[in-house]
Amino acid sequence: MRENVKNVAGCFVVVFLIVFVGLWLTFGGNKETQKVELTPPQVHVAPIVELPKTYEIAHQAPEKYLSYDEVKNCVKDWNKTCPEITEYGVYGHNRKDDELFYLRVGTPGCKKVLIHACLHGDERLGSCALLGIMGRMLHDYGRDEDVTWLIKNREIYFVPVFSPESYLKSRHIEQGDPNRGWAYPGSKSDNTSSPIEAMKKFVLEKKFDALVDCHTFGEIVYFPSILSNEDKDAMKNLTSKMGELSGYNNGPIGRTAGYAIDWYYWKTNSPAVLIEFADGPTHNMPIQKVAPEVEKTYKMLLYFIREAPEIKLKGVVANNNTPENKPQLQPLPNRRIFRIFR
Repeated sequence: MRENVKNVAGCFVVVFLIVFVGLWLTFGGNKETQKVELTPPQVHVAPIVELPKTYEIAHQAPEKYLSYDEVKNCVKDWNKTCPEITEYGVYGHNRKDDELFYLRVGTPGCKKVLIHACLHGDERLGSCALLGIMGRMLHDYGRDEDVTWLIKNREIYFVPVFSPESYLKSRHIEQGDPNRGWAYPGSKSDNTSSPIEAMKKFVLEKKFDALVDCHTFGEIVYFPSILSNEDKDAMKNLTSKMGELSGYNNGPIGRTAGYAIDWYYWKTNSPAVLIEFADGPTHNMPIQKVAPEVEKTYKMLLYFIREAPEIKLKGVVANNNTPENKPQLQPLPNRRIFRIFR
């Protein structure tokens, strides 16, 4: 019995040694010991998003009507405060060698928008309201999502004073009404003065994608009177939405062709509007009316800057002398208007 137990134990030992040696030869032996390296857990870190820089700009509407030099100095100060998103520039001179200046706000290479004011020098509220809107946009950059997007995706040229010589003094520029007689297809005359010629050259050079002419008064957004039928619906839709945002009326400028926005539309095939700020009843409105107009029209102008450059217009026919191609002048919209002509 004892012999049998010894034999079984001996067999078990032999089997164990055989298995052990086999495993040792397989995983050990002359092979180098394999090191197991522990991989640290993967930690996903969100990328650092650089927030836009903000600027401390006095964004309230001006408390007084500024002179030409004061407007120019204000614009230069904004450029010094916000050099990353602005540029002060000069696109020409008038006959007295005054600078015709602009403030570019936005990103070079993006769609271009032109907004100018005080084509009629005695319509001072339009210029002052535009300054209020400019300051508010600069202040809202980095604070307001919509404004930040616009400044990153648009190249906006603000011209708060169209004609330094007549600014705050006269409706006329160099003896003529500056918003009459601009050439359009089929017309026989063209309005010429040093500020107008400089602006025309500027518009053709920059090839703006949308344009605004700011006036006073009437609370209305006009589109050109010489629109082709293909473009009329697009401009109606654009100005209707602008009216909803501001409470302003909208419609074709009508009665006579030859306004600045007619020429802009003809030469650029881009949306062009004339905005009549405030409700009147006089051009020389008190400064207290400026701030409410800035508040009322701010979102309307932001909407135009965003949407108008995306609109593709057909434009007018180059040879518009045939009767069927002549501009169809429209009556003024039904609204309390204090002047017969714009």
